[in-house]
Amino acid sequence: MAVDVHEPIEVSAVFTRGRLKPVSFIWGRRHYKISKITGVYRYLVGASACYGYTVRSGDGLYEISLNTGEMIWRLERVHGHGSGV
Repeated sequence: MAVDVHEPIEVSAVFTRGRLKPVSFIWGRRHYKISKITGVYRYLVGASACYGYTVRSGDGLYEISLNTGEMIWRLERVHGHGSGV
């Protein structure tokens, strides 16, 4: 089961081989180290390019996004084990 969140988060990311790779994020007071990126997609919100990432941290699966027009990262969705928000 997935829970929609749509909250701003802080993300640490690096560029690897010309691509942006999130490595951890802070949601609320908790720090989540990303162990695996399971999906990446691009979409538009108005004129802004956005990048969505499905990531694993611990037992949880999370969807995070970057809106390049606003330069804001968001936690969009929490799946499975970590979804008891």
